[in-house]
Amino acid sequence: QTGFGSQGHGTDQSSGYSGGPPPHVPQPQINTGPIDAWFNLEPTGQIQLQMSFVKQNKDRRPVDLGLGRKGAVRQRKEEVHEMYGHKFVQHQFYNIMRCALCGDFLKYSAGMQCEDCKYTCHTKCYDKVVTKCISKSNAETDPDEEKINHRIPHRFQPFSNMTANWCCHCGYILPFGKKNCRKCSECGLTCHAHCAHLVPDFCGMSMAVANQILEGIRTQKRQTKASSMSERTLRPSSSKPGSTASPAPSYTTDASKPYTAPSTAATEAAKLMYAQPTSP
Repeated sequence: QTGFGSQGHGTDQSSGYSGGPPPHVPQPQINTGPIDAWFNLEPTGQIQLQMSFVKQNKDRRPVDLGLGRKGAVRQRKEEVHEMYGHKFVQHQFYNIMRCALCGDFLKYSAGMQCEDCKYTCHTKCYDKVVTKCISKSNAETDPDEEKINHRIPHRFQPFSNMTANWCCHCGYILPFGKKNCRKCSECGLTCHAHCAHLVPDFCGMSMAVANQILEGIRTQKRQTKASSMSERTLRPSSSKPGSTASPAPSYTTDASKPYTAPSTAATEAAKLMYAQPTSP
């Protein structure tokens, strides 16, 4: 570099250039090729980078605009069955599930599952559910529905799952270990940790016994309603046009009947009551 600078200085002196704008300044050329340069690194060192920007459209995929429908509403095909606040929809399960009502298995078959609380049962068992959905309050339920006032909460505690156990609410198998498994210390039901607050407060009573009690309540209601309807039909109805009404009791005397004289005792009593005191 020192030799190059001295050679350039000597050239300027020999040409007699004494200052001012140069007669011809070459324009800087724009490098359109790849960038090849050395860059300093911290704390020490250098690295050579060669960068180039190439625009390619060969792998560009065309955008599928579809039918051009905006804001379309997709209609659901599943039928919703409501029962005590649950919204049961039929699902196809590809795992070995367990019915939360009867306790039998669903082996790769269709079942019913609530959309809100994920309560899972057989298709034949959803109409036998007697517990209210946890997502519904007491004010939102039907007051005419038969209910069982059995509100005993479970006492779920963490336990080490070492065998095949299923959740008593969602029906899926429990994982091994203690992290995500809960077991009731009173009735022995098992569930996931995230399903413990969804399990209804029905500790100590099976669904079979609950259905028997509920069927007895319904039978008693039907009998009471039938007896009240029979009493209504036995009451005398109001007279209709064209029908002969029963004569009302008359308290007027009939002139055709002979007059009967009062008894002697009645006459004496009347005399004593209406007798006027004699003057002295």
